[in-house]
Amino acid sequence: MVSVNDLIVAAGNGNLGLVVSLLATKVDVNGTDEKWLLCTSSLGHKLTRQCCSTFAAEWGGRQLGCTNRGANFNTTDENGNTPLTCAAIIGRVGVIRELLDFGCDIDQVNGGGNTVLSSAAQTDHTATAPSLLDRGATVDAQDSIGCSPLIFASARGYIDIVRLLPEKGAAIDLTANDGATPLMLAAASGYIDVMQLLLEKGAAMDQTDNDGYSPLTWAAGHGQTEAVQYLVERGAEVDKPTVRGVTPLIGAGVSGHVNVA
Repeated sequence: MVSVNDLIVAAGNGNLGLVVSLLATKVDVNGTDEKWLLCTSSLGHKLTRQCCSTFAAEWGGRQLGCTNRGANFNTTDENGNTPLTCAAIIGRVGVIRELLDFGCDIDQVNGGGNTVLSSAAQTDHTATAPSLLDRGATVDAQDSIGCSPLIFASARGYIDIVRLLPEKGAAIDLTANDGATPLMLAAASGYIDVMQLLLEKGAAMDQTDNDGYSPLTWAAGHGQTEAVQYLVERGAEVDKPTVRGVTPLIGAGVSGHVNVA
């Protein structure tokens, strides 16, 4: 039997012909190292589809594919990422559909507790999140520190994903373990368009985290002058103190952001 390492190298190099040839020689698809599945997921739709359908003809139907060979489509790398996660991170929508058709767990978490959707929300591949949500991904899944897909997208300014998630049922003010909301993280990074969208969707402007920091305090403490101005114009409470009595004005001064203060 051919070594699975040969399959890994072929998949990693994107050599479709060699991958198919190795699979046809009855290589152990569940060898001690299943990185070939991760490699094909990262390389794209054509390679993954071809690998998975190579054996379908033998069994009389594409749906049998590698599953009849016993391939584990939920295998993970050292970070706990599955082939589906790898495909989502780099925006391979075609591969995502194929892997889901072959039974990949859409809500399996990686080493950081992130689901596939949470991993996708941390990238700017706007077509990935819809493809997962349409197949039933949990919209408000939280990782080990309580971050949800909406929190990730808001913190990174991915406006299209922020717009999509509430439409699919995401909670606007779902908090992380420290009490932070999507609006707070958008304010801290100065993403005005994201802030505006969240507020239009009903985000609480004066909600506080576990330490009493409001979105305005977050913005002031991070020197986001335009975000501060925007929140003040929207009617944010300017003298709202934290648990330790820090107001947004004091927070800006302590952080050295004199322009905000």
